[in-house]
Amino acid sequence: MIGLLMDMSMPRSLARTIVFFSKNADCICNHIQEVTDLRQPEVSTAMQYLKERGWIITESLQQGRKGRPIISYKLAVPFDKIINTLIREEHAKIKDLRIKLNSLKKLTK
Repeated sequence: MIGLLMDMSMPRSLARTIVFFSKNADCICNHIQEVTDLRQPEVSTAMQYLKERGWIITESLQQGRKGRPIISYKLAVPFDKIINTLIREEHAKIKDLRIKLNSLKKLTK
């Protein structure tokens, strides 16, 4: 699945993170890093994208007063809806590309 998402021009870190959520509905950043073999900045970038899309919910888990807070991530929508959204977006890109190709073809006649 990671390879297919990357073939759709999705960054590797985002593809790995999305696939991670196919098996894990909620987690913390460290767990994502361990399973996906990504660094913390890569996970943060992917999580920001998912959060902007409304696909995850974050919750800060305090560990006392010192150190960085641990952030818990949870899917806000079912995983299959995320995949269906990505599929719809790719179909829209294909449709747009077909229109552009047809326009180009008409210009060359």
